[in-house]
Amino acid sequence: SQVWLGELPAVASKVAVARTNANVVYALLNNSVYRSTNGGDNWTNVNGSNMSPTALSLAIDPTNPDRVFVGCFTGAIFRTINGGANWT
Repeated sequence: SQVWLGELPAVASKVAVARTNANVVYALLNNSVYRSTNGGDNWTNVNGSNMSPTALSLAIDPTNPDRVFVGCFTGAIFRTINGGANWT
């Protein structure tokens, strides 16, 4: 996984902060999802770039910051239940 210190490598189209832990933040950059566990100081690419063709929406489960949904232009919805380690 790529880790970015400080700023993300591009402009994020969507950003979501976990309700249960404000240090957990997810960001969409093109077809990639990035995750921070320290309020945005460091970012890790948690899916490579497999949200194809274009990821449009991002939602974090309000009770579990490891459960995230990403909606794509094609209508596909990707889900992780482990903070981005695996997507279905």
